[in-house]
Amino acid sequence: MEFIHKAFSPDIYRAWHKKEPRIRSIENIHDLWIKTGNRIDEVRSEYNACIKKITQEVEPNSNKEYLVYFSQSEHIRSYKIRYEESWGCYGSSIGDVRRMDREERLCFILTSANQFELGSEFREINSRLDKCYKHHSIVFRALWQVIERYLRKKLDNCKKIPKILNIKIGENLYYISVENRGQHYHKFEFLGEVNNDVIELGNDVMETIKFDNRYHK
Repeated sequence: MEFIHKAFSPDIYRAWHKKEPRIRSIENIHDLWIKTGNRIDEVRSEYNACIKKITQEVEPNSNKEYLVYFSQSEHIRSYKIRYEESWGCYGSSIGDVRRMDREERLCFILTSANQFELGSEFREINSRLDKCYKHHSIVFRALWQVIERYLRKKLDNCKKIPKILNIKIGENLYYISVENRGQHYHKFEFLGEVNNDVIELGNDVMETIKFDNRYHK
C-alpha cells in the first residue's frame, strides 16, 4: 500500500523507494478500493469467529466480561470482551494485569494457558483488521482525490449544478452531494453506492390536511 500513500508526494516516494511512483487509472484505484473492502469483510469474519470461540471456551466474570491474555514485552495484558447492548455486538478493551514476581507470573501463564492462546490469536486478528481498515482508508483518499479533481474541472463555470450527482466508475454507480459555494468552488461529499431501494408513497399514506376552500375550485 506504500506506493499509494506516497503518491500524494511523488518526490518523497522517489526519495524513499529509488523508483518512479506507479501511475494508475481511476478504475485501477477503484478496483483496489473494492478489494481492500472485501479483505475487511474476510478478516472481520475471522474476528467474529474468534469472539465466538472465546465466549464458548472462557467463563465470564461477574461483570459478564470474557478475559483473554497476551504478553507484551515483560508485561501481561488482557482483552476484556463483553456484549454491548447499545451496539448489538461484542466489543473489546485492553487492560493491564497486576504486576507479579517471576514465580507468580509463570504459575498464572500455566493455569491460564488456553486464555493466553486465545488472547494471542485475538490480538493477531485485531492487528490485521486494523491494517485492513488503514489500507482501505488510504486507497479511498487517493480515489476521492481523483474524483474531486475531475468534478471541479467538469463543473467549473457551470451555472446550474444539481445537488446530487451520479458518477460511474467501471460498473459501479455512486451518489455525490454538491454544495455550491460560489462559481468556482464546490464542496463534494461521497454518499455511497446507488442502490435499488425505493420508498413508495401511495394512497395508503393518509394524512388529515385542511385546505382553504379556494384550493378546491
